[in-house]
Amino acid sequence: MKATKTPNKNDCTKIGLGRILPRLDSTSDAPGKLIFLVLYILGAILIWNTQADIAASTEKIEYISPIAEFAAKNIFVTYLIVAGIAVTILILTPIGKRSVQDQLKSIGLVNDAEAVPELKSKRKDKKNPRISIWEFTSQGIPLKVWKDKKEAIETALDITIAKIKNGSGKSRVLIHAVPAVSDLPDLIKWKDKYLSTQSFMLNLGESFTGSVTVDLARVPHILLGGATGSGKSVLLKLLLMHANKKGAHVCIADFKGGVDFPPVWHKECRMCFEEQSTLELLTELTEELERRKQLLKAAGLPNIDHYNAAT
Repeated sequence: MKATKTPNKNDCTKIGLGRILPRLDSTSDAPGKLIFLVLYILGAILIWNTQADIAASTEKIEYISPIAEFAAKNIFVTYLIVAGIAVTILILTPIGKRSVQDQLKSIGLVNDAEAVPELKSKRKDKKNPRISIWEFTSQGIPLKVWKDKKEAIETALDITIAKIKNGSGKSRVLIHAVPAVSDLPDLIKWKDKYLSTQSFMLNLGESFTGSVTVDLARVPHILLGGATGSGKSVLLKLLLMHANKKGAHVCIADFKGGVDFPPVWHKECRMCFEEQSTLELLTELTEELERRKQLLKAAGLPNIDHYNAAT
């Protein structure tokens, strides 16, 4: 495969509620916690409308402690403070925290003192909503141990882990994961929006963590392998179609006579079916490679992207 936009002697064309609400919104169990917040607000409205009656009722009680009397006469403020603290704790504490710790203990993820990592938060990844970020205290357990127990953690928490890394320092561990049950479609129909804006970045498909890509500028050689019927030819055609749509000259050597490629491929690509035509193509590509090397050397630039940007 060689780029259409190649450097030449004359020019080169470019290839072209303050703190609580944000926290609530970022948690994956937000719907359940939203109920607590709604109940808190409804309770505040109810007490606001009945606070005068509550305060008057204390006058009828013969024996009442000063603290209780103060709380009753200032019931609205008391409610906001006490219930507000309770709701804040509920929102900031991940639902199922104790269950998570029990599951981690069951797989032996404990330190020498038998202390279990504590789940501090569970939130959606801002860059990829499919992924939940589980933040734990490490309890002094090295990151390597977490990674060694990756499969056990996946089974215990019913998740598929994308990566495990330290958070803010080694005292915190972040697990980026998705639910164990896949919600990815079996087939994604092609749309031109999947073309990457980067020079030679080709999109292979979608995974839980985002697009699966290959950058030919970094990995110029690709070997596709697999059993019969596993999709090698489909993947190859996908890569070649991407390259063609991004303005590259696609050259195909196929000693089966091109039977796997419909007529449109013969029109859009350079096809070689015999040894002699393939050798001629390789000779041309070698000469083109040498020409480019000399141009890049003279310009003092490492690759075609830098060359295009400078000219």
